Parts: sequence; C-alpha cells; structure tokens
Amino acid sequence: MKGMEECPRFLLDLLNQIYEIPEREGLLSLIYRTLKEPFELSPALALIPYDGKSGVFQLDGHVLLPGPSRWIEEWLIYFSKIDPLASHLFHKNSISALRYSDFLSEEKHFSSRFFKEFLSKIPASWVLVLPLSCYGDKLGMIWLTRESREKDFNDLECEIATTLCRHAALALKVQEWRNHPPIDQNSGIVVVDPEGKRVFRNEEMERIFPEDPPDWITREDQAQRNPIIQTGRGAFRARTFPVRSGSSQSDVSGEDTKKGKVVILEPYPPRILLCQRMKELDLSRRQSEIVLEVMRGKTNKEISEKLLVSIQTVKDHIHDIFRHLKVRNRSELILRVMGDIPFSNNL
Repeated sequence: MKGMEECPRFLLDLLNQIYEIPEREGLLSLIYRTLKEPFELSPALALIPYDGKSGVFQLDGHVLLPGPSRWIEEWLIYFSKIDPLASHLFHKNSISALRYSDFLSEEKHFSSRFFKEFLSKIPASWVLVLPLSCYGDKLGMIWLTRESREKDFNDLECEIATTLCRHAALALKVQEWRNHPPIDQNSGIVVVDPEGKRVFRNEEMERIFPEDPPDWITREDQAQRNPIIQTGRGAFRARTFPVRSGSSQSDVSGEDTKKGKVVILEPYPPRILLCQRMKELDLSRRQSEIVLEVMRGKTNKEISEKLLVSIQTVKDHIHDIFRHLKVRNRSELILRVMGDIPFSNNL
C-alpha cells in the first residue's frame, strides 16, 4: 500500500488533532484527508449514526464525503438489512474495525446480493467499517471505501483503523458534550451578568461554596489554565458558557451586545462515565477506587487515609496499576483512562 511508511506520523498527527474539531463534518473531513492517500480511499466516506434508544441506524444526521448523495439513505432504507457488517454491528458491541472478508470469502463477497444490488452501484468494491462506541453507547459507524476490486483492506490497515475508531468515537462524544453538555444533578451552577455580578446560584453551588463563590471561578482564564477545582466537597471541573444579553434590536443592528456567563462545576471525574471504562481496562474494585482518587489529584497519604489502608499498600496498588496499563506515571494513567491512548507504540 502506497504511503504506509508514513503510517506512524500520519496516525499520530490525526490523533493529535481529532479532539479539537468542533463538528462531525469537520471530524469526518479530517479523517478522509488524512487516510485518503495511504489507504487509497475512493471518494465515498460516510458517517452513519446509530440511535441507541430505538436500536436502529438513523435516517437523519448522516454525513457523506466529498459531496451529497442518496446512497446512504438507500442503504439505510433498503440495503442495511442485507449488509453482513451492519447485521453484525447491530447485534454486537464491536470495538474493532471490520471488513467483509472477515465474514465472507472474496468469491462470496462479489457474488453476494449486497454487492450486486448495492456496492456495485456506488464507487466501492471494498468497505472497512469503523464501529463507534464510547462508554457503552453505540454512536454509529464510519465507512471507508475502496474502488479497486483487486485489493481488500489489509490487516495493518485494520489495526490502524481499530485504533482510530476508538478515538473517533470519543471525539464525537466530546463534541456532543461541548454542544449539548449534560448536567450532573450534583453540579453547582452560577449565573454571572455582564458586569460580573452573580445573579443566580443553585442549591448545590451553595453547598459547594456556602459563601459567594471565589472571583477566580468566573474568570475566563481559569478553565484554560486549570479547570479542576479542589473544594471541601471534593474535586470539580469548571465549564464556562457565554450568554449574550441585550435587546433583539441591538442584535439586528449589529451593535455589540454584552456577554454574561454560566459557570457549571461538575463532580470530577464523573463516576457514571468511568464505571464502564474501569471494566474495559480490567481493573479490580480496589484498583478502580485508587485510580479515581489519583484522578482527583489526591496524594498517596490522602488516598490511604480515605481508603483506610497503609501508604505502602497504596504504593503497591499504584505500581500494579501502572504495570497493568503500561503507563509510567500518573499523567499517563489519566490519559489512559480518559483518552484511551493506544497500548502499543508500534503504530
């Protein structure tokens, strides 16, 4: 495959950028531009969302590159039922990239009803599917397609795509959190007007800060410098959302409108999201408890006091966790748990 000698560099560059993309179309475009030459992709790369509540692929919300087409809609309505990969992904929570040759021989693939009635009508002979699953939620799948009938996606490409699909799923989840942030019931909320006056705070914020919240919480540079806040009620992550104020007339006239803000303090790290992650990493209950405290910034002494064990026991557990997850320090441990950095450095 042309360009595979650049694999380590293009994959690393892609993973370095993937979490900064603000919308799905941009994420898919980045993946397409990066993989187009080394993977010899045809011009048909698609994001097909999956509705976890109804249990079906969604008719709306799909994205296709490089341009609009009806083939995704036709696949969703007519052909997803006879697509062997779709059937597999529908019933199983796969986290590895898949191709048709994992299920069918080349002869059966080209003689299948799915190929004859669908694949032969679009610029694709081979399809590599990246299932998108994050914290147990099925988000959809990305289709990578190749026109050449002579060359299926190889094992190395599948390995690269498997690493990518986990990051792509997490990046899509990050986009979702940014655009429609869920609010934990234990989150503190404070509303600040354009002059910096606090006009509202919920009961949880009053419990976190019985007096007025410190001024530095609402400063714009706080979240950029250190969004994790240590309080008497534990660690919280600060998120700030600007709220524009002013009359509709000023909006229409183009005059500047002042911005207030809403600051949300969320318990960190979120237990619900980490529960599934700890299981995926095959951590014991005690190891999971220690990882949670490490992520909250607690020292070995503080962990030992909370868990009622000796400091040496905490050190032994942390050593075992580092060895099990193949990390060297606490920073890499947090990246492993929150960012799913690859175990292998060979790619």
